[in-house]
Amino acid sequence: MTRAVVLSHLGHELLVAPESTLTPTRCALRSALPPLVAGDEVRLAVDGDTVLALEALPRQTLLERQTARGTRPICANLDTLLITFASAPAPHGDLLDPLLAAAFDAGLEPWLLHNKCDLASPEAETLHQAFSALGFRAFRLSAKAGEGIEALRTALQGRRAAFAGQSGVGKSSLLNALMPEAAAKVGSLSERLNRGLGRGRHTTSVVRLYPLGASLTEGTLIDAPGLRRFVPLPVSTWALAKTFPDVAAAAAHCRFRDCAHDQEPGCGVQAALADGTLGAERLARYRQCQAGPEAL
Repeated sequence: MTRAVVLSHLGHELLVAPESTLTPTRCALRSALPPLVAGDEVRLAVDGDTVLALEALPRQTLLERQTARGTRPICANLDTLLITFASAPAPHGDLLDPLLAAAFDAGLEPWLLHNKCDLASPEAETLHQAFSALGFRAFRLSAKAGEGIEALRTALQGRRAAFAGQSGVGKSSLLNALMPEAAAKVGSLSERLNRGLGRGRHTTSVVRLYPLGASLTEGTLIDAPGLRRFVPLPVSTWALAKTFPDVAAAAAHCRFRDCAHDQEPGCGVQAALADGTLGAERLARYRQCQAGPEAL
């Protein structure tokens, strides 16, 4: 049998790339297989022009989200999540925080990509500087001008990464800049107002994996539809602390281990709020993420 990586799920078929050639190939699925997503690895049976996925190999990691119908897998076997925001449409932290928490809980390293940095945006620049100051790896990019593309391409070598972010931030444009051969569709921003912001139109309709080189060891990159919102699985205490290291650092000084950071005496978080080392907005975003799917 031939080993292959799933490039995309196409209804009743898969688009896969056999490891030997990485040539995109359509294949049918054995009925007993579980739902498969981009990044999954399978074993194929090839008989002439007939290709059948017979076996799904164990996943190393899985990125999931909550939907009205339950848990939905997004992509598998990643090690890096490229959380993308842009100067336009204006970014908002209440989408980035759940993506960060989901990445940590899935065992992925989150990187922050600030795209369209050639456009002036105080909101985006503030977010970029804030995340950098907290120790997150952040890239300043312009797919249009080519700024930062080579540095990101070099950093992605050997990585299994996926884009994630709101619609219109230019994920497909970044993919095209990194891999012109991918020829991903790129759309323009719609002018429809939502929360006072111009927001993007979906231009990627399916999750699709692209090899970064001639072999999977050179890395892979997944493009996915833009998000209006992202609801992760319930966030673990560990992932919450990794997502909000500033709140966690302040909480380390709380007198009580089970401090709710509200009105308890000796609360390190309230003390940090009082002396200005922690912003009220950060604590509000922490509480929203802590509350879980119902609050998002």
